[in-house]
Amino acid sequence: MPLKVLPLLFFLLLLSCNEPEHTTQPSNEGQNSTLPEAPPVEEPVEGPIESDPPSEDPSPPPTPVKPVVCYPGVNHDFNLCFELNEVNDPEGNYEYPEPVASNGFPANFLKAQYRSPLYYIDLNLVDSSLALSSHFLLAEFMSPQKGRYAIYSPKVVEYLQSMRNHFSSPLIITSAYRSPGYNSSITGSAKWSRHTYGDAVDFYVKNAELNEIRKECENNNSGFALQYKTHVHCDWRQLAVEEEFFGPMPSPTLISTASYRSYSEKIKLVIEQKNKKIYFSLVDLPLEDDPADLIYDWSITLPTGQLIVSDKSKVKIKYQKGEHKVSVLVGGTLKKHFVVQLD
Repeated sequence: MPLKVLPLLFFLLLLSCNEPEHTTQPSNEGQNSTLPEAPPVEEPVEGPIESDPPSEDPSPPPTPVKPVVCYPGVNHDFNLCFELNEVNDPEGNYEYPEPVASNGFPANFLKAQYRSPLYYIDLNLVDSSLALSSHFLLAEFMSPQKGRYAIYSPKVVEYLQSMRNHFSSPLIITSAYRSPGYNSSITGSAKWSRHTYGDAVDFYVKNAELNEIRKECENNNSGFALQYKTHVHCDWRQLAVEEEFFGPMPSPTLISTASYRSYSEKIKLVIEQKNKKIYFSLVDLPLEDDPADLIYDWSITLPTGQLIVSDKSKVKIKYQKGEHKVSVLVGGTLKKHFVVQLD
C-alpha cells in the first residue's frame, strides 16, 4: 500500500472512536395509560327470586305448656304446684249447669262465678298425701271418691289455715270439692252448690261451738256461712274464682251482689192447717245441703201474747184467730219476719 494512504486510514479510525454512544430511552408504555374497562354489570331482573326449598325439620312441634296452680305448702311460699289438665268425662260427671234463668239460676248471683271450669287437677297423677299448707293435706279437700278431677281454691286453703291457727285444734273437714255428678247424688244438695266450684267447705272443730266456728268463718272473709246440727258450711262465693281453673274473668266487675239480706228476701213461709193445728215451715232457702239438718230458731208470738220457740224445721201450734208474729233465724245467718193473720 502506498505511504500516502496510511495517514488517511489513521484519520478515519480516529473519528470512529470519538462518536457518541446511542442510549436507549426508557419506554413510556404503561405510564398514565388507561386501564381496560370492566365489563358492564348486568341489572337485576325483577321477579320472584328462586331460593332453596326449606329443609324439613325432623323434630316434632313443641308440646304446649300446661297451666299450673300453686298452693301455700308447708313453708307458705306457694312453691307446691300442680299441672292442670282438661277433663276426660265419658260418664258425664262434670256437666256444669248453664247459669241462665231457664235453669233456675238465681237473679242475685253473678254468672261469671258459676261458669264451668276449664282445667282440673287429675287426682290419679298426684300424691294425695302432699301438704297444701302447714296443717292440711290435699286429700282433705279433693278425693277421687268424689271425682277423679278436682279443683280447690288456694285462697280458701289460706283462710282455713288461719282458722286452724285460731282454734289451735284440727278442723275436721267432712266435705270440700264435689264433682257435679257426685253432688247430685247427695240428698238435699244445692244445684248451684259452691262445693262444685272449689271454694266451699263443711267442717267442725272438736271442743268448739258451731256458732263460734260460723263466726270465725265470717271473720275470715267468708261470703256465706250456714250452721247445721253437726257442722258449719262456709264458702267464699264473693271472691273471684281462680283463673288457673276457670280462665280469665269475663269482666272486672263487682264479683257478687248477693248478701245475707238478699238471700233472706227469697225465703217464703208455708202455712198448713190440719185438725185445728197450724204448721209453719219455710221454702226457697239458699241451701247447700239437706234443710232438715239446718239449725232453726223460731219465735212465734200468738194473738194472746204467748211466745212459742222451736228449733225444728217445721213448727206446730194450736189454731188461734188473730195476728201471729213469726220470726225465724236459719243457720245462724238468715233472718226472716212474717205477720200472719188467721181468721
